[in-house]
Amino acid sequence: MNEAVAALRQEVARSYERSETLSKENDRLRALVASLQRDLGKNRAENKTLRNQIRALERRLHEIRTPPPDTAEQPEAAEPRVLPQPGTRRAAPSSLASPPAPPADEEPADSTGGDFVEPTPAG
Repeated sequence: MNEAVAALRQEVARSYERSETLSKENDRLRALVASLQRDLGKNRAENKTLRNQIRALERRLHEIRTPPPDTAEQPEAAEPRVLPQPGTRRAAPSSLASPPAPPADEEPADSTGGDFVEPTPAG
């Protein structure tokens, strides 16, 4: 009977040690979960901030590409502006390039004495 009681006491001691080990592991895992939840909350807030910044940049890009409503009536301003890629050069559009100057020995076309009317700016 003494042997049975001693074996039972050893079993109880092992169970107690196992319970203590599991309790410590449980506390460690709870702390880890709490830490991960805090990090996740921070990441969500950071992601939300980044998404808001992306939306703001997309709106700005859309505004740059779309001409304002009052310039849509003017034919030369109807073409949307497209920004060149960084590090590249873009040639001037042919509609904005100045016409070649007439040779010096030719007279300008409007020097025949006709009435010249200066165009008024649209606006």
